[in-house]
Amino acid sequence: MTEAIAIEWLRKAKSTEAIDVFCLKQLRENSLSENIISEIQYSDSDLDRYAVLRLLFGLIPNKMDFAKRYALSELERNNDVTRFTAMQLLNEIEFIDAD
Repeated sequence: MTEAIAIEWLRKAKSTEAIDVFCLKQLRENSLSENIISEIQYSDSDLDRYAVLRLLFGLIPNKMDFAKRYALSELERNNDVTRFTAMQLLNEIEFIDAD
């Protein structure tokens, strides 16, 4: 799968559940995740930003600082689509960082 195809499929997703499945099944262990995040992290689409949060779960602990900053920025946006997942990501980071 190419980065362009992965982004196209993510953007065709109509729900957070569809994004969850795609990220877990297709992108979780995929080297494209960082490139996809770079491409869509500043998108105006709430679902794109949700996808970034989901992909960041797979990049912890290597990208923990970036993941934390991104999750905090999503909390500041106070968006219904991303708020809960941003809190989950921060909780995961806190748990891992406590070790």
